[in-house]
Amino acid sequence: MRKLILASAFVLMSAPAFSQITNDNAGGVDFNADHMQAVISHVMRTNPPSVTIDNVANVSTGTSLAPGIDLRQFPAEMNLPQLGYVRVGNRTIVAHRTTRRVVRVITH
Repeated sequence: MRKLILASAFVLMSAPAFSQITNDNAGGVDFNADHMQAVISHVMRTNPPSVTIDNVANVSTGTSLAPGIDLRQFPAEMNLPQLGYVRVGNRTIVAHRTTRRVVRVITH
């Protein structure tokens, strides 16, 4: 129990410093600070495999991901059915599932 409390405190205290958020706009999606914290927690908890993307340095908000890149689905309770994500090294890229347009790049 004590380890769980310490780990939770670490996540809550370190999340803002742990993440650098690049955002232009969310393309009409209400992607607020609560969603951001939920994404960070989800990725840290599930530790999805990292993939390789050609020219990852060119991936930024507003760009589109190639069709061959599989976007992972967020859990239903996060209420982000229109968005997906992919982990690339120390980045989590959040994009629209249909248009593949990047709405957030989180560096951690």
